[in-house]
Amino acid sequence: MGEPTLKAYHRNPVTLKEQEQTIMVKLTAPDIKKEKADLDIVFVLDVSGSMKGAKIASMKAAMKELIKNLGEKDRIAIVSFHGTVKKHHDNLTYLASDDDKKMANKIVDDLQPGGGTHIQKGLEAGLDLLEERRQKKKVASCIFLMTDGDENNGSKAMNLIDRVGKHTIHTFGFGQKSNERLLFDIASRSHVGVYHHVPNTGVKDDLQRAFGSTLAIFRTICLLDLKVTLKASKAGGCKILKVHPCDYKKDPDGSDGTWTIHFGDLARQENRRILVDVSLPKASKTEETHVLDVTCTYSPPNSVSKNGNPLAVKIKRNQTADENAPEEKQVKRELVRRTQADILKQVRALANGGKLQEARKQVLVARNVLSSIGNDSDDAIDSLYSELDNLDKFLASPDAYKNLGHAYLLACISSHDRQRYAARGGEEPVDFFLTDRMRKYLGKPK
Repeated sequence: MGEPTLKAYHRNPVTLKEQEQTIMVKLTAPDIKKEKADLDIVFVLDVSGSMKGAKIASMKAAMKELIKNLGEKDRIAIVSFHGTVKKHHDNLTYLASDDDKKMANKIVDDLQPGGGTHIQKGLEAGLDLLEERRQKKKVASCIFLMTDGDENNGSKAMNLIDRVGKHTIHTFGFGQKSNERLLFDIASRSHVGVYHHVPNTGVKDDLQRAFGSTLAIFRTICLLDLKVTLKASKAGGCKILKVHPCDYKKDPDGSDGTWTIHFGDLARQENRRILVDVSLPKASKTEETHVLDVTCTYSPPNSVSKNGNPLAVKIKRNQTADENAPEEKQVKRELVRRTQADILKQVRALANGGKLQEARKQVLVARNVLSSIGNDSDDAIDSLYSELDNLDKFLASPDAYKNLGHAYLLACISSHDRQRYAARGGEEPVDFFLTDRMRKYLGKPK
């Protein structure tokens, strides 16, 4: 059975004087091909009138591809909604045989578009199915919520926000008229969901690729309910000043400088990065200061919760260390990525206020930050540049921003916040957080 690995990156060595340092803790899920969690997935699908024609055909093709790739121990339920809602399953149903898959495909084939868009009723039915499961075994569970329009018929999906936080909800905005802000809010307020933008460019497999990239993660979940705990070393006299896990729940544990981050479920080869600002006391001689203790707990598929191998983070101290030394390369990359994510939020605020020129200036700021990293061949740096190249085009005019730019920005922000791949559109490929499994599914080279 593979174990998750913990590794720390930081300046090393540092001087003897009292100081602050930034440490990046990186947890990587093992590359386990045979051990994976079974799935419970509820598909909540918009079949309103605006889905007629090519859109409903695209959605049906995407669903059939998903059904084909699900395993015999996976369970699904399908909910369709327009002005009203229909549960096509009373409970989550196994896809244990060819007949089970044929039945699921028939449900998909029989979906007919028409009527309004009551997202609240659809989402509520999906949440009910997850919460009323008769067999609550240790599985990876989530909702796929797909819609191409804005709420109407009295729908107020944000009324469900308290329930949303207990589950993982991946949202898919299909086309240019979906309520991208609502879908972003639902995903970000859910446990560990991501918002995806599918621009409906006329390529019939756009939605299929967006669904499939997410399923590629869930088909290889190998760590369930992952928690990482950081504790400052009392022996080293160090203190944790701040913990930056991106948009994941973090809990302080008493007054002893301990923090626990809740990452949910991780797929094979996925990783999560935590930036930790620490203070180091003055040292009187050359030594190795014990700074942090890092531990993790998780449940392997079909097993009980267990502890992973701990990590003791230590930093060398000596008089000859260069106090102006640059950040360690991995830390620098992560700081640059997070700076870009913060700038994207500023760009969105400016563009939403009609200040496109000011927004484009912020994109230039982000480019300057990227250039500060120097000659770096890491693929993630290429993706950061591609992200900005796409954004420049979407900020070219008010119509371009309204039709595609705003949704693109939200998908970028969602991906950065969750450290997980998001479909987003754009001419230049942005491959943040792709695992080998996802690359294989999407036909992308390593």
